[in-house]
Amino acid sequence: MQLMEEHVIITAGVTAAIERCAWALMDPGDAVLIGRPYYAGFSVGFAARVDLQVIPVSFGKINPVSLEAVHQYEAQLVQAKQSGVRVRCILICSPHKFLGECYPSESLIAIIQLCQKHDLHLISDEIYALSIWKKNSPGGQSDHRSVLAIDTAGLIEASRVHVLWGLSKDFGASGLRVGCIISQRNSALMLAIQNISSFMAPSSVADGIAAKLLADARFADRCIMLSRTRLARNHALATRFLQDSGIHVHPGSHAGLFLWVKVPEVGLESRNGNSSKSIIPDFDMAKVLITSGQELNSEEAGWYRIIFSHEETYLMEGLRRIVHAFRG
Repeated sequence: MQLMEEHVIITAGVTAAIERCAWALMDPGDAVLIGRPYYAGFSVGFAARVDLQVIPVSFGKINPVSLEAVHQYEAQLVQAKQSGVRVRCILICSPHKFLGECYPSESLIAIIQLCQKHDLHLISDEIYALSIWKKNSPGGQSDHRSVLAIDTAGLIEASRVHVLWGLSKDFGASGLRVGCIISQRNSALMLAIQNISSFMAPSSVADGIAAKLLADARFADRCIMLSRTRLARNHALATRFLQDSGIHVHPGSHAGLFLWVKVPEVGLESRNGNSSKSIIPDFDMAKVLITSGQELNSEEAGWYRIIFSHEETYLMEGLRRIVHAFRG
């Protein structure tokens, strides 16, 4: 279906878009399912003012973007219903925010069908949609496919499918605070959000900059291609350096801005009880910012998120400090 102006509402970033969807689609006390690990800001967006419950979905050894993972969503949904909790929505981040993997088409279709089966809405946060920088991912989908590109006829009521996107990641423009909600077959939802959109709209300055950027298709395309080239190069540099230093890097990453890494437990446990949060002060002392997986709802301790989208000199210096902090 062709994307039209009436299908899009501009918001002050994607976090604002999440809260607007939560406010319009759900009632206080309702719940949303989100696969682990996930961005801590999702809990704030759904719970702080709208008073919803965020129910984490665990996968164990199952790849969170795989077809098999969809069964975990349904199992958690059934468990919530048995506990008297009304689940109204599934949120996915596509490509995956931390693992850097794209959802295969069969996984997206299965999630869509699950939402139809249980009368749920699907919110697909696609803020990394253009930050795909490697074509040959082992065992996974190499290219991002938006749920908007899937023919939902016979799969789900199209009014249940909503996509979020913004300039923050793909164009490195977090400070502009420009995002959007896209819903092609739910005019009631769009009207409800439009009526309060002035409370969470970008500034006129940000609006003008974004419009000028996106109107220049040639420049925008060149910007994205340059970004992809640099992301691919930095990912290779950072991965090789960390692996040579004995740090495990999640394999198969080919999208986004992050490395998902795990520190060997040998030596770490005796030093700090194997708590990934407990060595954060070591990073502070080294003057590097790193996020513990525990803050990102990881299923296991010992995982960390590292941003690799820096200028090469700063990236390599930061990695050296990180490795030094890990080794104590």
